Amino acid sequence: GRSFSAVTTEGLLVYSLDRHLTFDPFLLDTKITPEAIRNSLVTNQHSKALIDAFKLNEKSLIVESIEKTPSHDIDLIVKQWPLIFLKRLMSHLAGELESSRHIEFYLRWSKSILLQHGSYIKDQASDLMPVLNLLLKNVTRKSEDLGKVCENNKFAIKYLLTVGERADKNQEQGDKILKEVQDGDSSGAEEEEDSDSEIDMADLQANWSDNDSESGSEEGEEGGSNSDRSSQSSDSDMEQG
Repeated sequence: GRSFSAVTTEGLLVYSLDRHLTFDPFLLDTKITPEAIRNSLVTNQHSKALIDAFKLNEKSLIVESIEKTPSHDIDLIVKQWPLIFLKRLMSHLAGELESSRHIEFYLRWSKSILLQHGSYIKDQASDLMPVLNLLLKNVTRKSEDLGKVCENNKFAIKYLLTVGERADKNQEQGDKILKEVQDGDSSGAEEEEDSDSEIDMADLQANWSDNDSESGSEEGEEGGSNSDRSSQSSDSDMEQG
């Protein structure tokens, strides 16, 4: 293996080849194990699981215990939290606020601690000042980072709204122009139909006048032929007489 432990009169000694492995328990007893902590989380004993995680002092178990605690139970857990573990809890929260994505969740923990244990923190200000400074620094940094993101989002939304308004205006102008073109085409078609009907009426009137003149000439020819016939008949009657 990569590590071993030894129980001596000095205490429990752990030797490991992993430089980042740390084992620094606090008020540890034989009943506190990772399995027992996870069993407490399963049975919704979140306060007990979190206290045992701080006693075992393994960061992964502390993070797991905190983040599996329902947000509506935070105030109750903090109110019953042992003061001997308060500095450790605040130190952990301050460190997680620097890198965690669960900003609101950890801010709820911090706010509840300040409200529930404000008088104790004030009395122990000299001892808790480094933790408070770290908490303030990380909260301020997160606020500045989120402020930049919010400002960029505001400008982006404003730009998108302006582009949308311009697109709507262009669409309205295009629809208006299209409607005018369609109205012009329809009026032109009506004028063409009117002109065509006028031309048809003129042609019809011309045809009627031509037909009338032809019929009049035919009647004149027929009248002339009848007068010739009557004159010829009168001449023949005179010869016979």
